[in-house]
Amino acid sequence: MLLQQAVATKPDGIIVGWGFADMLKPGIEAANAAGIPIMTFDVGVKPSNDIVTIDQGDRKMMQKILQQLTSDLPAGDGKVDVVYAPM
Repeated sequence: MLLQQAVATKPDGIIVGWGFADMLKPGIEAANAAGIPIMTFDVGVKPSNDIVTIDQGDRKMMQKILQQLTSDLPAGDGKVDVVYAPM
């Protein structure tokens, strides 16, 4: 449900951290259908052309990825949603 809400805000990208792939599948499919890039972190989905996956429990790495992503976006033009899906 949270992921579908994030899709509805029409962000430039969505990062999904922690959760079960089967529970997140409808939201991931909705994001793909809307053309919103998805990156998952410790979710356990299979990598594809539509999803970038990282399956490591490294909080610092995730922080650096977020910092890089936000610095790569044009100032004030990009919007990224982060969805925490507790297990």
